[in-house]
Amino acid sequence: MKIKTLYEYSKTNNKKLLFEKVTGITYPTIEGNTSNFLTDYASMAPELDRMFYIRYSSMKPIIPEDNDETTAQYFDEWADSIRSVLSYYLDAWARLYYALSLQYNPIYNVDGETTRRTNGKTEGLSGSDSLQMVRGAQSISNQYGQKQTITDYGQDQNTMIRGAQSSSDTHSEVPFDSGIEKEISADSHSEQTYTDTDTRASRTDTSTDTTHTDTETRQTYTDTDTTTYGKQNNVDYTETEVRKGNIGVTMTQQMLAEEFKIRKMAFWDNVFKAICKELLYW
Repeated sequence: MKIKTLYEYSKTNNKKLLFEKVTGITYPTIEGNTSNFLTDYASMAPELDRMFYIRYSSMKPIIPEDNDETTAQYFDEWADSIRSVLSYYLDAWARLYYALSLQYNPIYNVDGETTRRTNGKTEGLSGSDSLQMVRGAQSISNQYGQKQTITDYGQDQNTMIRGAQSSSDTHSEVPFDSGIEKEISADSHSEQTYTDTDTRASRTDTSTDTTHTDTETRQTYTDTDTTTYGKQNNVDYTETEVRKGNIGVTMTQQMLAEEFKIRKMAFWDNVFKAICKELLYW
């Protein structure tokens, strides 16, 4: 059974051609390492499996094949064999992957600092500052002119007219020898028309305020603000010089060439070759 058949089976059944069985494998601990090639493989398995298939599709695994064995059974044996190869090369592959994953900037090859200290430097001010402000005399005057208020009251006249009045009283009685009432006397009273008149003469009320002046005077005065400085102090200074970047000993082109030389060690090429060496016929 060729790699081509195993690859087609893995695609159809949603399996990984290379590292299908990794459960229970403990990834090596490397100080400062945060990368994991098994995790990265899982995220791009279709591309890597296809690359392996392109290179080795016509080759056969060295795993013996039984006549009555199904493709699923043979693929399971292939996955177990890959797991054995992985366990054998795991530490070496992990360290190689870590080395190729390091971030290296060939232009930035210097990182350090130099510290200089100066002790006992005298610093400070002594003496005093005086600020004076002289304010001249001030005079504020408010003058009020004469004020006169006049109120006129016109003539008042009240007139009361009374009309003629008259009144009469009639007296009547019933004699003892007669049952009929008879008038025996009559009184009458009358008053003539008359007029009562009350007249008040015109008058004028006058109120006069005389002219007056209010004056407020402020005397001359001086404001003085004085600042006094204490003794001088001894101050310690620390100066730090930081050096970062390219020291300039090696040309940029040379450093880039070394960097590219390291990067040419394609990690997955090494993995493919190791699997081919261990599991395929040459």
